Amino acid sequence: MTTTTLTSSPNPSTVGQAVTFTAVVTSSAGAPPDGETVSFMNGKTVLGTGSLSGGAASFTTSALKVGTTAVTVAYGGDFYFLGSESNTVKQVVEKYPTATTLSSSLNPSNYGQGVILTATVTSAGPTPTGTVTFKNGSVILGSRTLNAGGVATLTITKIPVGANTLTATYNGDAFNGKSVSAAITQTVSQASVSMVLTSTPNPSTFGQSVKFTATLTSNGGVPTGQPVTFSYNGATLGTANVNGKGVATFSTTTLPRGSDAVTATYAGSMDYSSTSASVTQVVN
Repeated sequence: MTTTTLTSSPNPSTVGQAVTFTAVVTSSAGAPPDGETVSFMNGKTVLGTGSLSGGAASFTTSALKVGTTAVTVAYGGDFYFLGSESNTVKQVVEKYPTATTLSSSLNPSNYGQGVILTATVTSAGPTPTGTVTFKNGSVILGSRTLNAGGVATLTITKIPVGANTLTATYNGDAFNGKSVSAAITQTVSQASVSMVLTSTPNPSTFGQSVKFTATLTSNGGVPTGQPVTFSYNGATLGTANVNGKGVATFSTTTLPRGSDAVTATYAGSMDYSSTSASVTQVVN
């Protein structure tokens, strides 16, 4: 009768790391002959074999998958020694731990300014690959792929006004585990908007169409798609929306003769300050 025992080292191990399984076969009659083969098994799957030497055989592999693999070893026996099966070794294979750091290129910032978020992922194992997800609280800002140096960047302009809690989550790969950065507080202020108003032609003749152009600038973005109101003597002439270049235009033929002070007003929002500008239109 024989007894077979199995051990592994290291356990736990990391994915891709070499793990050595050692089987020892003993009996009251001494060790089985050298050169006899034992099989290292995962269920019915043969992982590898080893030859006995002094009653011991080993098998080394780096191909185990992430998770727990139940391994046994079977000694088949011979004419003098009965076969035996070992205890089960649960080999735990883990991904390499990673660390993710997050930084902002501009903090504090103004609404609409381009802020570059940079996530750097490091690992105790191979250089991390895959993606990083950037979040503001629970809101996903975007995902980017790591470059060859383990760095991912996201440029974003529409971070809400106020104190924002930003994080970066590395989603892991075949060898490296997930990790989440420490949160950073991105402080965003309302964009301060200013306006210049021009008219053409100026002077004009009575009944002639006059085009008013309001040009908005700011220390951040511009309120694209939001209305500018054009007025004369407190009465609204009309409105026009700001285009992608920060410009709103309005034309009218209704101005009376004389020097007419026309005002353009942007009412503002939570993200943008209010502003106005005037121009004197001479109508002959």
